[in-house]
Amino acid sequence: MLEVPRWMRNDAAMRPIPKLLNLFFCAAFALMMPPPLHAGGPLDPGFGEAVFVSGLSEPVSMAWAPDGSGRLFVTEKSKGVRIVQNRELLPTPFATFPQLYSASECGVLGICFDPNYVANRYVYVFVTVSASRQRIVRFTDVKNIGADATNLVNGLPTNGVNHNGGALSFGPDGKLYWAIGDNGSKRGVDNDLTTLAGKVGRANVDGTVPVDNPFEDGSHPNNDYIWATGFRNPFTMTFQPRTGKLWLNVVGSNPEGQTEPNSGPGYEQVFVLNAGDDGGYDDYEGNQPNGSRYNTPFVRPFAHPVLQYKTSNSDESDLLRTVATIARSGGVATVATTAAHPYRIGQAVRLAGVSDPSFNAILCVRSVPSASTFTAVSAGADANATGGAVRPFVVGSSIAGGAFYESSGFPAEYRGNFFFGDYTGGKVMRAIFDAQNRLTNLSVFSTGAGNPVDTAVGPDGALYVADIGTGTIRRIAAIPDPAKLVVTPTIFNMHEGGQAAFSVRLGAQPAGMVVVNTHRISADEDEVVASGETLTFTPENWNLPQAVTIAAIVDEDSVADSATFLVTAPNLVSETVSVSVTDTTANAPVLSEKTLTIREGQSASFLVNLPQPQARTKTLYVRRVSGTAARVVEGGALVFLPGEAAKRVTIYANQDADALNGSAQFAVGGPGFTARSVSVAVVDDDPRAPVFGSVPMIRAVLGLPYRYTAHAAGQPVPVYDLIAAPTGMIINSTSGVIDWTPAALGQFNVTVRATNGLKPGALQAFTITVASDATPTVVLHAPANGATISGANAEFFGTSTDDYGCFKAEFFVDNALIYTDLNRTNHYHAGGAHQHFDTTAFSNGAHTLKITVYDDHNLNATATAQVTIAN
Repeated sequence: MLEVPRWMRNDAAMRPIPKLLNLFFCAAFALMMPPPLHAGGPLDPGFGEAVFVSGLSEPVSMAWAPDGSGRLFVTEKSKGVRIVQNRELLPTPFATFPQLYSASECGVLGICFDPNYVANRYVYVFVTVSASRQRIVRFTDVKNIGADATNLVNGLPTNGVNHNGGALSFGPDGKLYWAIGDNGSKRGVDNDLTTLAGKVGRANVDGTVPVDNPFEDGSHPNNDYIWATGFRNPFTMTFQPRTGKLWLNVVGSNPEGQTEPNSGPGYEQVFVLNAGDDGGYDDYEGNQPNGSRYNTPFVRPFAHPVLQYKTSNSDESDLLRTVATIARSGGVATVATTAAHPYRIGQAVRLAGVSDPSFNAILCVRSVPSASTFTAVSAGADANATGGAVRPFVVGSSIAGGAFYESSGFPAEYRGNFFFGDYTGGKVMRAIFDAQNRLTNLSVFSTGAGNPVDTAVGPDGALYVADIGTGTIRRIAAIPDPAKLVVTPTIFNMHEGGQAAFSVRLGAQPAGMVVVNTHRISADEDEVVASGETLTFTPENWNLPQAVTIAAIVDEDSVADSATFLVTAPNLVSETVSVSVTDTTANAPVLSEKTLTIREGQSASFLVNLPQPQARTKTLYVRRVSGTAARVVEGGALVFLPGEAAKRVTIYANQDADALNGSAQFAVGGPGFTARSVSVAVVDDDPRAPVFGSVPMIRAVLGLPYRYTAHAAGQPVPVYDLIAAPTGMIINSTSGVIDWTPAALGQFNVTVRATNGLKPGALQAFTITVASDATPTVVLHAPANGATISGANAEFFGTSTDDYGCFKAEFFVDNALIYTDLNRTNHYHAGGAHQHFDTTAFSNGAHTLKITVYDDHNLNATATAQVTIAN
């Protein structure tokens, strides 16, 4: 067997490894590894995998832009940051670094987006700048180029070799988190609080120290950025959407190392962390005891890994144990071995040869009652058995980036699952946890990537994997499902006063046009759909994600908000999106205006004030983050002395040579403050002939009013008249509104003219088809048939479709009318709004719910559901 040098073995989990060393390293391990389980690709049925984009140079980490643009940002270890858009690598890098040190594991290591990115366009990158220094750099995304590079957090430690960390992410608290390892020399381990080596760090969005950081001691020796301690090589992190908890992946040490006690070294670990937690390195690795090892500056509890596995690519036969007895009760198996075993909580083990074959599976250790027993989740009926063997489930020796799957693109059982890679094992793993974040199942999901280093869920609901060895990003997607709406993400966090987006596409190609609607179903009215409320998909664009943008309105309280949105389409399964909103009122500028409309060549102003009086001088900046139609001419930098009142910002609408309206967006923020945005619409003042932009309605219903607003853009504003029209049709010359009530079936030609004194005028010709009224259809979205419902705020609503539109819906319980909803939105609710169905007025047990919708000719449609009320 080819011998691996000791210096390399001691760093078997080193990542990424320089190319020549990487080839040698992988060749050595190839001789030690068993035959691959799979030729490459997903092991789960119903999935496919392919290269998404190639041509990258050592991709290390990646993140999807949260604005719905479908752009993937990727860090290249020795170069900079690239953008992938429409499956193509853009030729111009987003960012490069004049100071860049990329030896060994150093380089461009981590990337994340500001939680208020839609407003401020901030992108953050973790980069090694020399053999002794790393930093976090903030860029402003301006048309796919990183502008205004700002060194946000400086002086992060490195020895210029390995264990540099690079994990970078924003938490739901709006703080910036990062992680750094022991720099390959056990730097910062034990109770060394003077350095960020071996630690998780935390900063305000402007790079300053949060006052609630657990080790903050001002001018005293502690490094005030420290948030958690005791980690060997924490290369990647993510926040769990359902809990808001920080999950940290830590690469393990050489199994032959001398971590004390000796049973400690050689385990890959995943931690779920709280402020002040201690991972135990270098005294412990995966075998942290209960309690704490340090009581200063406060009692610091051990963090215990929720998932761990042996640092190895071999079969670990020396860790095999013989099963004496095994008993399953209530889905939990208790295993007794003939000798003391090495298995740990959060570890997956493989059982084989047991007398009852139902036990022969991969089990996840739940507890270790004694040296020769352990318990594990085990599906099946209660049973007892003997014999067989148990050994560790082999994953690899270098845990890589992890991501939580919160999308409807995969089958429902994959929701909330944790996907991570192993660099040396060449695997992407699927981990399932229960509500208490206890590991219940671990399996190989894919072997398609040779050296996976990061994973991310894309806006299309697919799982993306960065493969540093081949310079590719791979895409794993589920087989198309014609019943699905693919919504991504279905759970996310945003900031009050900001905007965030989720994406929607269809699960399979439709036969015709499909209209998707999104609306809020929770009572909190501070979160609204800012754009994308109605999306249209066709057989041509069904698989291209479209964005729905949510805006969180600034309210008067200081309480975090939440909202739920429902995404619906006829004959497709509805999906819900849960949004948590971090309150930033106390930390954001106060603006007199959020939108401005300015004529070209003119100016408009708004006032900016601090959210609360400040004891020291503070500076806010007003920067344009998108668009070129306007610019700041007064108040670009606002210096507030203690006690000063609001200051004025003046925006000028640029004059240009074209005849088009324009727009721009400005961010107002500064060190220590959450940015707010101001949107500017610029009205062009250049003379231009009219051009129609409105789309005519070409269908009408016999005997019902037809109305269409013709609109043509022009300067001066045009007036309208009808050149050709059926009898009885009229048009408002100023507004362009056409009114008509068709009295006969057939096709009728219409020509509208728009004039403003400039030639040529504009003509819009179209044909209206008048048909008899069709019967409407209705879908009862909630509750589902067979559901059990309860409480005073249950959901009972449906939507209608009609050739003209419905005007009312009646709601029945056991054929008794309980509510009539009068409106023309085609969305109808018992009680007049979402969650206004009071089930406490009815007896417990089975009931029939019914909704009936009516159009203007009293044609109607009905949908029913059988439910059980259980209060």
